[in-house]
Amino acid sequence: MSCNDMDHVYDIEFFDEIDSTNSEAKRRIESGKYCNVPECRPFILAAHSQTAGRGRQGKSFYSPKGTGVYLTAACPMDCSIASQVTLTSKAAVAVSRAIEGYFGIECSIKWVNDIYVNDRKCCGILCEAINDYEHDRLRYVIVGVGVNVSTAEWPDEIAQTAGSLRKEPLGDEEFTGFAHRLADEILKVIYEPAGDEMEYYRNHSCVIGNEITFSEKSEDGMKMYNARAVGIDENGGLIVQVNDRETRTLDSGEITVRVPKM
Repeated sequence: MSCNDMDHVYDIEFFDEIDSTNSEAKRRIESGKYCNVPECRPFILAAHSQTAGRGRQGKSFYSPKGTGVYLTAACPMDCSIASQVTLTSKAAVAVSRAIEGYFGIECSIKWVNDIYVNDRKCCGILCEAINDYEHDRLRYVIVGVGVNVSTAEWPDEIAQTAGSLRKEPLGDEEFTGFAHRLADEILKVIYEPAGDEMEYYRNHSCVIGNEITFSEKSEDGMKMYNARAVGIDENGGLIVQVNDRETRTLDSGEITVRVPKM
């Protein structure tokens, strides 16, 4: 199946169940089923459920059947590896815009790229790359998205933080329509010239202005820091004020937003 919305031509395939849309995309690319040159069109894999969904930092992603959309956009590229430093931030913008545009639900973004609705994480994003390090070229960008549309039951380890967009079940037409909307928005931020994505990212941040905790490696292992998030730079880095005299920019990692004690 092909689609030509917003001038981005892509192939899309739907699955009732799959192990992981990101894993399947990587298998197809590495097997040579999809050529590895810029002239190839992107392909989209969308599933009703995943048996081995993957999240960031090796975590699993809960993907029950019938309540979410689990999608991967595999995008052929031909640019320097360093030129895509803002990709993770832009992917969050694309997903947030897709949710707001399709469902009319306002989202916020927790650095780096988790999507929140009503203070609950409703979407996770896993960006991966296939690089040609010998020639310093980025060959494929793989953007995996898991959106909890109407999930109501959660494993204990995420029950206090996970949430859904709404209570109403997801219909088949909505599943297909929203998958296309996600694909369109993702391809737009990847292939079109930079627009207002970083401004949108800052305006929708639920981190800027809040007290946070982050960790960094030190000679003695991982060290925890308390800081205040004060901004997002043009590369998507989180600017934090560690103390009255020290400001740092975090390029990656996990943060915890500290809730004030009542």
